Amino acid sequence: MNKFALLSICAFSLAAGQLVHAADAPPPFLVVDIGEVLAGSNEAKTYDMLFTERYQSAIQSYQSQLQELQSAYTQANQLNDALNKATDATPKDERERMTAAVKSAVDDFNSKKAMTDNLKTSMEGDLNAKRQDYLAKLITKISDKAKEIAQKRKVGAVVTKNNFLYWDPSWEITKDVIAAINVDVPAPQTTTPAAAATPPLTLPGAGSTPARPAGTTPATRAGGAAAPAASTSK
Repeated sequence: MNKFALLSICAFSLAAGQLVHAADAPPPFLVVDIGEVLAGSNEAKTYDMLFTERYQSAIQSYQSQLQELQSAYTQANQLNDALNKATDATPKDERERMTAAVKSAVDDFNSKKAMTDNLKTSMEGDLNAKRQDYLAKLITKISDKAKEIAQKRKVGAVVTKNNFLYWDPSWEITKDVIAAINVDVPAPQTTTPAAAATPPLTLPGAGSTPARPAGTTPATRAGGAAAPAASTSK
């Protein structure tokens, strides 16, 4: 065997050895699909079921407030209509009583409207805050599990799937992370789906308030106090 052939064989052997070593080396990074992990997490599924139950309960309370608001709206308009139909023949004290009743009904409406608005804002804020807090804790747990897997495989970085256009499929550890976070968390027990929440009541005319007496009220013509304007102060 000549010297050239011997050098060629040595060079080929060295190159083959480097290829085998490269194939056995850990990847530069690992990839996790956070959305898929959240969808496959038993803990997340359980929380979503509880969140839905809490939301349904809050909606029922809100519906009750809307019912009261609708009732107050109707009563104020009925009293206002009766005041508009009063004539000069209606005794002054009766007109004053009717005017006071309208004012009381409008005040009641405004009070209930403020309570309903506050309940809605509080309900949405509280539920969203709790959900965001829970998701932040679950993301931390997912990160910890991904880190453990990376350390076992001697890989120095884990990235999220959305940050890259392409990677070797063998670098993805999404299913491994799902399995890791579900080790001690059983799948949630499925229950009969809750009935859909009743759509919110809508007051006649979005943002409307009990109608103000049209034109000059009988109380004004008779020299009494004018009927109160049915405005909603926020």
